[in-house]
Amino acid sequence: MCYGYQAFGMLCAARRVRAALVRTGDEDPDGHYALRDILVTLARVAGIPLGFPLAFIARSDEIAEVCRTMQNELTPLGCELGVFRAERQAREWLRDGKREARALQAEALDARRAVAQ
Repeated sequence: MCYGYQAFGMLCAARRVRAALVRTGDEDPDGHYALRDILVTLARVAGIPLGFPLAFIARSDEIAEVCRTMQNELTPLGCELGVFRAERQAREWLRDGKREARALQAEALDARRAVAQ
């Protein structure tokens, strides 16, 4: 799982990601913190703005809880994270939530500029 998240992080660094959907399985819920760590590193250390909605399809309550924890850390960095049980709901949210995610990206950029000054 970690290698997949590393590849996703590299994709975020190399290209402008507009939206992403992650389907989870029955793996260790704590393994998903690797994605959080990678995205936080991209935003804070490499200075790459996230600015995209990320939909998680959580297959268990434990994974959903990890995702909710990740929401608190990624949203201020411009990555709006939604947690869903069904793919249809996640896809609808990604389609409908893009305008809100752009507003979050602008807020995150303003916050980084304020901290840098």
